[in-house]
This record gives sequence, C-alpha cells and structure tokens, in this order.
Amino acid sequence: MNTKIEIRKFNQQGIDEFKQILLNRPVGMLSRLQEIQTDSTLTSPIDVAFEWDDAWSTRLELAKALWKAQSNSPRFEREADDDMVWNWISCRLFSALHDHDELAVTSAKAKSESIVRWIVEGSKLRQHRHLILGPYTAYKNNSSWGEEYSLSQLVQPILAPGEVVERISGKIELSHGEVALLTTWLYVDRTTMNIREGITKKGEPQQLSKYFNQIAKTVNYQSMTAQELLKLLPKHFDHWVQLAKVEWVR
Repeated sequence: MNTKIEIRKFNQQGIDEFKQILLNRPVGMLSRLQEIQTDSTLTSPIDVAFEWDDAWSTRLELAKALWKAQSNSPRFEREADDDMVWNWISCRLFSALHDHDELAVTSAKAKSESIVRWIVEGSKLRQHRHLILGPYTAYKNNSSWGEEYSLSQLVQPILAPGEVVERISGKIELSHGEVALLTTWLYVDRTTMNIREGITKKGEPQQLSKYFNQIAKTVNYQSMTAQELLKLLPKHFDHWVQLAKVEWVR
C-alpha cells in the first residue's frame, strides 16, 4: 500500500524523546513512537512529502523514493543537511521496518547499536550505518553517474545492510564514482540483483578496502575507470573479477 508521508523534523526535545524510547523499550513502544511523530511541541513540518510503499524491502527502493522527493523539492534539498529531518523519518518508518528482534533488544551493546542504526548523531564516520540516511547518501553520491554505481550499497534489505555496506559505504574513497562501480561489478549478482554468495572468501570487501589503502600513495586509482581498476586487482580477486567480466563489463 502506498502512503504519502508529510515529512517533519524533530527539535532537540523530540530527538531526546526518540532516543529515550529506543534505550528504554517501554511497553507500548510503537504507540509512543507514533505519538511523538506529530507532536507539535517535539516536531515541526518542512512542507515536503514522499511516497512510501509497505511492499518495499530494499535500500534501493527507499533511496529512490527519498531522492525523488529531494529532486522535486528545493526545500528538501536544503533541509537534507539537518540530522533532525533524518531522525524524524527513521522514527516515522520504524513501525513499518522494525522486526521482532529490534523490539526485543535488551543488552546495553544491542541498544547502542540500535541507536546508531536509527538516530543520526555525532561523527559522520558512522552515518553510513543509519538505516535511512545511509541509503539516501549512497544514491545521492552516485546520482551524477547512474544507479549502477551505487548498487553494491543498495541492493541489500533495509534492515540488513551487511558487510559490503560497512566496507564500501563506510570508506568515502570507495563509495562513489568508478571505484563504487567496480564494487557493483565484483559483489552484485546481475541476475538476482543481490549481493553474491560467498563474499567472505578471498577478495572480500574488507580485502578490497585494504588493497586500495595499500596502493593509495603510489597509484591515483580514483582517476581510473572501473575497467582499468578491474585489471589492476591482484590475483586473489580473480574469482570476482571473472564474474564481473561475464555479467557486467560491456
């Protein structure tokens, strides 16, 4: 079912309330989250809307909806730099996206991880882990090149970003442009449009990140095309390189 969501943003009291609900997990948590979304003492409208479909499950579907809203509204483009907007959107979508495990969180560590997933605060180094802002940023950062460039960061389920997002979106040098396209070729199955199975084998995303770290001082890899980068990769990436050539390289 499609729902038109009128976006609002939290004030400081609103985000404090959202955070306390996530930390304390009170009885009636979902009802309380719904209450604070429209409370005029905790939020204010920004006169921007986007379409949400309850059937959506991937980061790509979410990112495209948010990007469409931004493209249609100069106001959203300005407001998109405000963390309070993204925190409100994540609060609004919590009831649609949460799973049983999310509601059952009890340990301090799990609650801390949940805060990072649902609330944007502090260091930008962790913003790729935010379930709403993360997909939007990946799509935005590659929008001038095309959707294919961001697929390795967006084909995953919204609630389960996984290893590729952590290693690629989490490192700005790998998250956009030709290097990002390379990661799509290496790690996305073009037939299923899912992350390939077995990415914990040789040539995994963490090894890719380490490899580019190693050559950064001697190779200007960011000036290279994805095809040139594919040829540059060492032998232990051969399995993924061959898949990339068969499925993606034209």
